[in-house]
Amino acid sequence: MPGRSAPARAAAGARSGGTPDCGAGAALILRGTGFRRPRAGSFSDVSLRWYTAVVFCHDVRAQSRWWAEVLGWRIASEDDYGVVTVLPPHLLDTTREIPLAERWPGLEFGPVAEGEQLHNRLYITLAPPKDGDQEAEIRRLEALGAKVVTVGEDGVDWSIMEDPEGNGFSVYTPRD
Repeated sequence: MPGRSAPARAAAGARSGGTPDCGAGAALILRGTGFRRPRAGSFSDVSLRWYTAVVFCHDVRAQSRWWAEVLGWRIASEDDYGVVTVLPPHLLDTTREIPLAERWPGLEFGPVAEGEQLHNRLYITLAPPKDGDQEAEIRRLEALGAKVVTVGEDGVDWSIMEDPEGNGFSVYTPRD
């Protein structure tokens, strides 16, 4: 990542799933931003955790079921206000206490009033496991109703797609 500023290198490292690449002198630049390199395996000094991401959509039932199918997750709840919560299956296991480190964020799907514009749509990125197949996942998503918008080429390692309501998301190449 030569030629990039220290904050840009840090952000690029974080986006790639690795530890931010701070480079020489970056600690001084990042000191005032509140950015700290996390200690391996330590969440003890963090008081907040990512609990859920909310997707506002017109057809809550269809969208929540579509994303549950895409991720292999389950519908956990549907409330009286039309909000549907989708969670990874292990979080629905009532036979054991789930350690905090294993509590992934869920997805919540909330209704939008008829005719109201959707402004802050969520953009999700997906990646197959290291031994996975990006092209096979893209074909599976298309079979579920997704549409390919842009296919990565010339060193770009992701493809941009849209879910059945037109919400954009990316499918990266395999990663840890």
